[in-house]
Amino acid sequence: MRPPSRIARAGRLLAVVATLSTVWLGLLPYWARQPRMQAALQTHTDRQINASATYYTENPAALTALHDLQQLQREQPGLLWGW
Repeated sequence: MRPPSRIARAGRLLAVVATLSTVWLGLLPYWARQPRMQAALQTHTDRQINASATYYTENPAALTALHDLQQLQREQPGLLWGW
């Protein structure tokens, strides 16, 4: 079996870029204009929730859960992994 030609690889790359561009520049903005999404965004704004701080590494509740799991793992190492 021969490896794909440069043209085939370039075509695949172009298809991926076109798909991502369509989603990023078309679908996501359309979704953000929908009433349910507008309501959710307004709720975040009203509660002063910083969307960029919702990753688990910056979320206090997630950090608390992580610390609890780490403590549980220290106390009972085989509990989560079935050893």
